[in-house]
Amino acid sequence: MPDRVAVVAELAARWARLRKTANGDKRVAILLANYPNRDGRLGNGVGLDTPAGTIEVLRAMREAGYPVADVPNDGNALIAHLMAGPTNAGTKAREIRETMALDAYQAFFDRLPEAVRTAVLERWGAPEGDPFIVEANGKPAFSLPLARFAETLVGIQPARGYNIDPKETYHSPDLVPPHNYLALYAFLRDVYDADAVIHMGKHGNLEWLPGKALALSEECFPEAVFGPLPHLYPFIVNDPGEGTQAKRRTSAVIVDHLTPPLTRAETYGPLKDLEALVDEYYEASGGDPRRVTLLKTRILELVRDIGLDHDAGIAAGEGEETALTKLDAYLCELKEMQIRDGLHVFGVAPEGRLLTNLVVALARLPRGGEPGEASLLRALAGDLGLGILSDDGGGGHLPLAFQPSPPHGGKLGGGERAADRAADFDPLDCDMAAPWAGPRPKFLADLSTSPWRTTGDTVERLELMASRLVEGDVPPDDHWQSTRAVLEAIASSLKPAVVSSGRAEIAGLLAGLAGRFVAPGPSGAPTRGRPDVLPTGRNFYSVDTRAVPTETAYVLGRKSAEAPRHAPPAGPWRMADLLGSHRLGYLEHAHRRRRHRAGLGADRREASLGSGVTPGHRLRDRDAGRTRPAARRRHLAHFRLFPRRLSGPDRALRPGDPGHRRAGGG
Repeated sequence: MPDRVAVVAELAARWARLRKTANGDKRVAILLANYPNRDGRLGNGVGLDTPAGTIEVLRAMREAGYPVADVPNDGNALIAHLMAGPTNAGTKAREIRETMALDAYQAFFDRLPEAVRTAVLERWGAPEGDPFIVEANGKPAFSLPLARFAETLVGIQPARGYNIDPKETYHSPDLVPPHNYLALYAFLRDVYDADAVIHMGKHGNLEWLPGKALALSEECFPEAVFGPLPHLYPFIVNDPGEGTQAKRRTSAVIVDHLTPPLTRAETYGPLKDLEALVDEYYEASGGDPRRVTLLKTRILELVRDIGLDHDAGIAAGEGEETALTKLDAYLCELKEMQIRDGLHVFGVAPEGRLLTNLVVALARLPRGGEPGEASLLRALAGDLGLGILSDDGGGGHLPLAFQPSPPHGGKLGGGERAADRAADFDPLDCDMAAPWAGPRPKFLADLSTSPWRTTGDTVERLELMASRLVEGDVPPDDHWQSTRAVLEAIASSLKPAVVSSGRAEIAGLLAGLAGRFVAPGPSGAPTRGRPDVLPTGRNFYSVDTRAVPTETAYVLGRKSAEAPRHAPPAGPWRMADLLGSHRLGYLEHAHRRRRHRAGLGADRREASLGSGVTPGHRLRDRDAGRTRPAARRRHLAHFRLFPRRLSGPDRALRPGDPGHRRAGGG
């Protein structure tokens, strides 16, 4: 396909030109998203203070010798400057700074594939009727939402359509962009002659234009509009799905950035007053009936007044005691929720309280199997003698401190809640509203003057203690061995990874602008047990095939493989038939089952266990009265794209491999 070869060659040549061109001679455009399409949402990026981050990028470019001048003082000044010019709201009473002559645009438009031109003309009519046409130098021209800072442009990405609900059109798969949209990118390509374009923050709308999902053709709008331009895309690290869309459809080089700082939601305002009333109610319930009645009335009236009854799951006409129990549970859960504390600024690592809160959030969940990778809250609870399990007695489960954290009310990795296995307290999986009957160590009791009544109050004190320990306000006790191990890992690796992310993000972007390699890295939510995504500033990939299956997927796959219906009725052969990642079954019985959706790689793990392979590619002997049957695996052709996933089972099942043997001598 000559046209495909030509596009790839042109893109490679432009990256090479970017590498050879001096920084002072490069022309770079930075575009800010605008979703929904109104001035109040200019520079909207998910989890990102896009205007402030753009200022950091402009300053870094200026220091690196790019033609940048007159940088605004801050993000607010930048937005004010952009709003003085054309925006998606229109051109009326705006300062027109950059234009593209209509005849120059027509020349660009005429070079587009016929199918593209036809679709635009049928939907939007002739370019002369575009509402962003103004008169410039006595001739019709498109007014463009761009501002110059020396030879560097900063602008607003145009809307995909007007006179239509912007939320509906943003992701529409078939709405073609209007002429003013094409005109901005035509200007960058033909008039400005951009060496590179930066789309600042998740996410713009270019990657959502009509066309194929991948392997685009010249008639796909992302390619027709953007062309073979070097494309850099600062993008939040926890959303590989939409980042991959940009990679596939606009050849974007991702430069990932941190998620916003997190903190505990806590309670405030009316919720704080309500919590105090609930605490007073339970305190009085032991011996002051008149006070209890009055408090009950006040609490339920306040709940209805602020509309909290629906959120707390209190139905109309529900009994007062039941309503109070639900309210108490809701408040306990609410104040321990992790919420955003502001937005991340690209190129700037959090500091002070924000840094402490983020690091505590990162260390809240277990991150691996080493002592320093345990949950900080679980380690602290164990060291303070709150009864947390350190091992389950060799039953085959991970130690609790390292187990993945389920949602509240969910299941632990071994398939049982901690409360079902023993009367032990797990701060990551507990009933927040349950009365606390455990010990109250002085270390925790002194942290707050609030009542210590529920399990949620215990978790709150553990969170407060964790923050003080991470911040360095108090040293850990010499006997807190588990906590000390986690704190040492935080100080040596986790916290430095967060601190270095700001510099790494700028370095990654400048490397891309220099036409150099931007190092790849994993993606995911660092606050969900994925510290390996730090430091940010890398070109993230969607799936690390070496990390599949996940721990949860392993548990689900094991259950499926060991279920009674999977026992072969007779004969030495069973086939673990892996159809992509979708179905498993026994060939001889044509037995099919539903796909497991709860964990990444569960189907593949079922096939492995059916062959007697456990994590680490170990083979199991006969155990629990169940022999490992001889097995064959069959893979669909698309699995050839993942050779690492095929080599693991191959190594495990080879009888000649050192340290491995077949169960039963087969």
